[in-house]
Amino acid sequence: MRYYEKSLIIVSEDNINDPKEIRFKTDSEGSDTTALTKNIDRSDDYATGSHTINMGNITSAKWLYLLPVQDITVKIDGSATPLSLIKDKPLKGWMKFTSLEITTTQETRVTINIAGQ
Repeated sequence: MRYYEKSLIIVSEDNINDPKEIRFKTDSEGSDTTALTKNIDRSDDYATGSHTINMGNITSAKWLYLLPVQDITVKIDGSATPLSLIKDKPLKGWMKFTSLEITTTQETRVTINIAGQ
């Protein structure tokens, strides 16, 4: 499996299309063809409560993408302190984990992509 990403992030004081008052900027491009061999991709509605995410045959996850349509909390590897995700804002990144749990306070659609080995 191939992972490829090209991104441009700009955080600026102004809200125009061509920002001038830039506080942070990064432009990156990366590709990986060895770290990810298995993948799950789903978009499901989750009822109010806690849900353990089935990672299929992935035993060692290395990449995560979550996009909730409502605020949710996420526990990675049963952490004591959950992450609070903001609705309509994706969480994505490289990390090693073996379990994932989400908690919703109302019925919520969540797009999930997990890749690893």
